[in-house]
Amino acid sequence: MIVSGDSTGGNLGITLLRYLSEHRGLLPPLSAALLWSLGIDVCDCQEYGLAERNHYNIAYLTSPFTWWGAVGFVPDLTKTTGEYISSPQKPFTTDTPLWISAGNAEVLQDDKVKFANSMSKMKGNKLDFHEEPFVPHGIVLVDNILGFEEAENMAKKANKFMKSLQ
Repeated sequence: MIVSGDSTGGNLGITLLRYLSEHRGLLPPLSAALLWSLGIDVCDCQEYGLAERNHYNIAYLTSPFTWWGAVGFVPDLTKTTGEYISSPQKPFTTDTPLWISAGNAEVLQDDKVKFANSMSKMKGNKLDFHEEPFVPHGIVLVDNILGFEEAENMAKKANKFMKSLQ
């Protein structure tokens, strides 16, 4: 079984992998996880602070939109500090090989880089982190709208990663 998710779907993928790592034997190990523009930290999407982040001036993810999404995901935002919701500073070991992508024009790109670095330092983790130049958040979702070829590049790299696991 392979888990794949874009944005908040990537957050759900990380949540599943964390749960499975804490409850080993519940399911057989997953073959891989492909996490595209992973929405890594719901806490960082709150109403304040997003406008001060890198790339906010070119992002389509605005503070009101991310606030709306965060409240929809976790209605009581005072409870967003747990590792199942906000993962960047809480790495864990996993038997599942991870492929994480990020566009280097994403407003929350720094979180993805920190998370990938912390996860890659965990003993036994197999992780391939890929940054695509000039790509905003959620390129798989908006590729057909924005006209980027970068999603195809990212898909080819994900395919190469999957083939390396065979």
